[in-house]
Amino acid sequence: LACKLLRKYKHILVSVQSGAKYLLVDEYQDINHAQCELIRLLSNGNEKNLFVVGDKFQSIYGYRGGDPEYINAFKQHYGAEAEERVLLRNWRCPPNIFKGAFHMVQHYCGGDVRILDQIEFKNTSTAKIMLRTFDQQNREAYYLAEQIMDLGPSPDVLILVPQINYAKPIKQQLS
Repeated sequence: LACKLLRKYKHILVSVQSGAKYLLVDEYQDINHAQCELIRLLSNGNEKNLFVVGDKFQSIYGYRGGDPEYINAFKQHYGAEAEERVLLRNWRCPPNIFKGAFHMVQHYCGGDVRILDQIEFKNTSTAKIMLRTFDQQNREAYYLAEQIMDLGPSPDVLILVPQINYAKPIKQQLS
């Protein structure tokens, strides 16, 4: 609706464009078609003041139309002068966690492994990656609950599941 409004009423578009000299878009890898169109409308004629942040390997909103192809086609949408830069500092995760995740992404999605040598890690934790395989969901839930109970109450535990039904047996074991 916002795009329709801005296309239909040019005076509103001009007013919005003049009121926002700079446009910053975070999580650009998750924009959908309507959001891409809105960004184009708002930045039209002032693309040099558009700044987007995103990582095509972190796209998680495909279920609502988010598509990392918009970040792949950034220069096509905003012109040859649009710049792409790689952030080479990582504050979020320890080096071995980042490198493990990077190698998984590289294995399944491709990517240049040489970039790992350029990254400066600000988090110096030596947290380890543990890999376990289970043939039954209940065995996995039991193992997870046992590991978590050994830790005691902690805000440092995070369990990621691909779908909510995976959480049910884990929740039961933790109860």
